[in-house]
Amino acid sequence: MRRVRVVSVVVLLLSLLWGGCEEEFPYNDWEYQMDLATFKTMPEPQFVLDNGVALIPESRLAALSLLSDDDRCLLLYEYAGDDAAGEKRREIKINSYARIYCDSAYAITEQELSRMPDDPLVLTSIWQEGDFVNIRLSLDVNSCSHTVGLFYIPEISNDTLKMELRHDKRGDLPGYLDSDYFSYSIERQKANYRVISVRLNSSNYGEKSFIFPLE
Repeated sequence: MRRVRVVSVVVLLLSLLWGGCEEEFPYNDWEYQMDLATFKTMPEPQFVLDNGVALIPESRLAALSLLSDDDRCLLLYEYAGDDAAGEKRREIKINSYARIYCDSAYAITEQELSRMPDDPLVLTSIWQEGDFVNIRLSLDVNSCSHTVGLFYIPEISNDTLKMELRHDKRGDLPGYLDSDYFSYSIERQKANYRVISVRLNSSNYGEKSFIFPLE
């Protein structure tokens, strides 16, 4: 059984950004966008959205040297220039960004999954786009590092990829809600399925499965 990596988020973004909702930001004259994206170093530094659109920084910021190829980021930006919306390549002005937790979905046996902790978490949103399942959630943390992982039991004969998000609080006591974004790559699995089902245990929705058709 593969072990889930301990959650670690490098915060480079204003604390308000973690809210994930536009109404939580103070009003400004500029129009901004906020998206999850994958940072690519080649053929030039760029942020690739899950729908395939490449966002090219209008200037090479020194801060981009902190990012590595394939880092997942929460990006706050403005469009630069007069490019038409919907094009596959857009120039942007970066306002701020932060790395988010990213991992792969792991195959696991039914017996292994049955032995894994399934502690509840607080779900804010979950969606699938491109090669990723993206989740915004909160963990009730105190003094221990929690683990969160996405697992599946391979069923190639079935057109639905059944996945489970498992949270292990590792005996931690209640403290405060820590909100983060998580991304899980399903690039290697999605070609074999038409639909994915993500089951999770949350304190606000109970045990629930979320269904996403794969394009």
